[in-house]
Order: sequence, then C-alpha cells, then structure tokens
Amino acid sequence: MSSIHIIYKTGKTTVPVIASTVMMEVLKKACQYFKIDDSRFQLMYGSTYVNLSLPFRLSGIPNLSRVTIMEKKGASISTVKIAIQMDDGKRFQSNFKTSSTLWDILLTFETEQNLSLTKRFNDVNQYIEPVVTILNREISTIESLQKSSLASINVNEASLIKLTFKQTDRTNEEVLPIIVSYQSPSTPTESPTTTTTTTTTTTTNNTTKEESPKTTNSPTNSESSTKSQNSSGSQQSPIIISPPTQQSTSSDVSTPTMDIDSPLVKNVEKSPISDLGLNPSSNIPLPDKTYNNETTTTTTTTSNNDVQVSTPPKIATMDHKDRELLVYTPSNNQVDPKSIRHNEKMTEEDIKRLVEANKRVKKEKEEFDSVLRTKAMREREAYKKHKNFSTSIIRIVFPGGQKILEMKFLIREKISNLLKYINEYILAQPNDSVYLYTTPPNKTLDLNTTFLKEGLFPRAKIFLGVSPGTTLIFSELVNELIEESNNKNNNNNNNNNTTTTTTSTISQEELDKQEEEQERIEEQMKIEEEKQLKLEDEQEKERQRALRSMFNNEKEGDSQKRPVPKWFTAGKK
Repeated sequence: MSSIHIIYKTGKTTVPVIASTVMMEVLKKACQYFKIDDSRFQLMYGSTYVNLSLPFRLSGIPNLSRVTIMEKKGASISTVKIAIQMDDGKRFQSNFKTSSTLWDILLTFETEQNLSLTKRFNDVNQYIEPVVTILNREISTIESLQKSSLASINVNEASLIKLTFKQTDRTNEEVLPIIVSYQSPSTPTESPTTTTTTTTTTTTNNTTKEESPKTTNSPTNSESSTKSQNSSGSQQSPIIISPPTQQSTSSDVSTPTMDIDSPLVKNVEKSPISDLGLNPSSNIPLPDKTYNNETTTTTTTTSNNDVQVSTPPKIATMDHKDRELLVYTPSNNQVDPKSIRHNEKMTEEDIKRLVEANKRVKKEKEEFDSVLRTKAMREREAYKKHKNFSTSIIRIVFPGGQKILEMKFLIREKISNLLKYINEYILAQPNDSVYLYTTPPNKTLDLNTTFLKEGLFPRAKIFLGVSPGTTLIFSELVNELIEESNNKNNNNNNNNNTTTTTTSTISQEELDKQEEEQERIEEQMKIEEEKQLKLEDEQEKERQRALRSMFNNEKEGDSQKRPVPKWFTAGKK
C-alpha cells in the first residue's frame, strides 16, 4: 500500500493511501491527527497546491512523498466553471461559487436554458427525480441536492455534472412544498418559486396615519409594497406593486405624488397550483386582524407558473388509410409441381460461386462472433440493420390459414396498434379474446413493445389466435377485398385450363433438359474432386519421402567413424 508523509510545522505523520483515495480525505486525516480545522488549511506539494478533488492516482504525487499543510490565504469562496451534460447528450456550462449547492446549479441552468430539471412530473403527478453524478459520486433526492454544496463535495476547479432522471413514487403534493420552501445558502431570504403579495389597508377616524407595509422578496429579488392614505375620511383603492420578473425597490413616501410604473391591480389572480391537484389550503387568505379601529387584510398568493408536468412521449403511428391493406386467398386450382418452370440454369461456375459465397459468409460470422463487443458497438450494429427500413410489411394469418391479410406499419409502432387496427377496421365487431403470436417457436407478442424491438421487420408473419369456439366476422371492407381476390383466382384458373396441354409438354421437356444438365454438372464436380484428392495424395507422399531422406542422412552422418584424438594414441606405438 502507498503512503504520503504529511508535514505540519514541526510535526509529521504518515497517511496510507490507495489509488482511489481522494486527496480531501488525506487532508482530513492529517488535520484530525494534528487537531486542526481542515476547512482552513490546504495541501501543498512543492510549490503548487494540491487539487483535493482528485484521487491519489491522478494527483501527480509519487509514493512516500512529503506534502505540507499550509493555511489558506484570502477568501475561502472561489468561482469554478461547471458544465452539465443532459440525458440527451447536450451540454451547458456556467460559473458558480463553491458555496452554491447542486440544487442552485440545476435552478440556474433551468432558468438560463428554459429547461425543466427540478419540476418534472409524469401523467399521474408522480415526481421524476434528478440524479447528479459528479466526481464519480451519485447524488439523488431533493434533500441531498439542496444540502450538497460544491465545497462540501471537494469541487474546487472546473468539473462536469452528468444529469439523469429516475421515476419516484412521491406525489406533487409531497414534493412541491419542499421545492417552494427551498432557500439558497448565499441568499437566505430568497425563495425560488414563491411570489408573495401583501395588501395592507389602514383606516383611522379623523386622523392621518401611515403604516409601513410588509415586504417580502420574490424569487427574482423583487419587492412588493402597498400604501394607503386617508386625509378626508374617504378610503382610496390599494396600490399593489408586484413585478414578477424585474427588480424594483419601493419605499414609503410622505409626499402626495409618487412615480409608479406598474398598473393598478385590483384583483389577485388564482394560483395555477390548484390546477395540478395541490392542497387548496395553500391558497387560503389569512384572516383579518383588527386593532383599535385598524383593519389589516393580508392576501398571499403563490405563483408557480414554472411547474412543468412532463407529458409522455408521442407514440409513432400512421393513418389507417396508409396501411395499404391487401387480402390473399388460396386458389382452388391444384398446381402440378412438374409444370413449374425453372428459368434459372445452374452452371459449374454458378455452383463454385455459391460454394465460395457460403464459405465467405461462414467465415465472416465466425469472425463476428469471436469479437467481444461493448454495448455501444452492439447498438451500432443493430442500427446498421434497421437504418434503411422505416416501415414493415406485416402479414396476419387468420385461424385455418385460408385468409392472409397484408398491411404496413412503422417499425417503431407498438404492436398494440396492430391489434387495435384489427379490431377497428378488420373485424366487424371488436373481440377482446384475440391475441397475436409468432411461430416457430410459439411466442405470444407483448403489446407494449415495438416491431423494431421484436425484430419484426422488414417483413413478418404474425398469427392471430382466438379462444376455442370463437367465430370472427370480417368488416365490409375486408369482405370486398376477399371477393376481389376470389375473382382474380377464378380468372387465373380459367386461363390455366386453356393452356394446360402446351404448358405441360413444354415444361416436361425443359424439366428433362434441366435434369440432364444437372447430372452432367454433378459428374464434372465428382471428376474434379477426384483430381483434387489425387493431387493431395501425391503431395503427401512427396512430403513423407522428403522426411525419410532427411532422417536417413542424419543417421548416416552419425554412423561415420570419428577420428581418434591424439592424446588417446600418444602412449601407443
């Protein structure tokens, strides 16, 4: 395990680290050892400050290095650049203070880019929660996003936020009060989604009395104030100033003239929150208070126009007139297989070409299966298959197989659209017992999936199943198409009967010729195979002969008489 030597003044300690240890954790452990506040100190390696948001393996600090604890100089709050990546791949960036929370960042991008990030709801008013991933940390829930500041998660330089969303079971009545009551740590008096208008009316007999109005801040730093004066015993209409999008400051003035740019507002509009199914008690005006012939009426309205309920995505579909409905019915005339004409004549070159093509396809498949592919690569391969197809030709086979209907659908349409089309335009009366399946293998189709997901493109055959004892009655449109198809079949049968003799003789002669040609090609292929086998045998014999000769040469070389060394014969005469 690696370690770092931390030096502070005259003290020294060693902190063990691993590759994924964040440098902020190293600082906290060292400060805990020296009993000092980690928020007031910084790590310094050499003459440069250490980025506390990086892990040890990316900090550039070698193992067993000396790092010094230095006190921070100047303001602790700095500005960093934050980029946010949406779930659709788009990116936006802006500058934020390190004291800003992740919720503040989402609100800022929501306002600047006109997005819906913090107030997403589905069609049943369930909250769609934002999930923030920064520095390999995933932070979700509204409470965590509102409490987590950039400084608390050790972000002190430019960073990227990846934003995703997940469905929750929390309702809008539970979530919206938390969103509305949020106050940014830097501006505690601001509320990002609440506009409060206070009306104060003061009535005094035979005296002139001014009461300072109550003031609250709107989410855009605007103030609302009301002033009423009564100098002759009559009461004037209250003046309400509440600009929702512009900053303004108003104060009490004792002079009779006052410059007011905003118009007089007499009625307060009803809050649109009630249309979202919220608790109506949040829009009830406060009760009147009376003190010494003084009446004060306070009306509070909450503006929540920024709340956006996400609508479900549009499902791909097409008009029923564009389905190009066709009907196929079997012919009553029995077809003799021998009378079928074969226009294609297979030659020797064609057979060789087919064999080579089969080998090439098999080799490509083996190479494709041998590579381990990532999810992105698999998606790219799937996209190549269906990018050229936008529609699919679907053939519906009815029970008995006597009638087949052909129609067109978009590949991104749900299969439920097919069943709906059958009940509305194919059958005279809708039948809830019918279902769709494919075979082989027998598989009942899921109505919530698309033709693309099930692989039913560019053409597919789908069978219509019904419960036992159910009879299907076709609509008038389908009956007309069936009648036209039967008429065409009858006309074709009559034409075939008039030319049966000539067709049968011609087809028989052609069939005999084709059989002879096929036999000749097969004999030629056998001869070539025998030649190839003989050639391979000769090559094998030649190889064996070469190996034997090589072995014999080596054996003869070993058996040759070696010369006797001189030291052996030195003492002999």
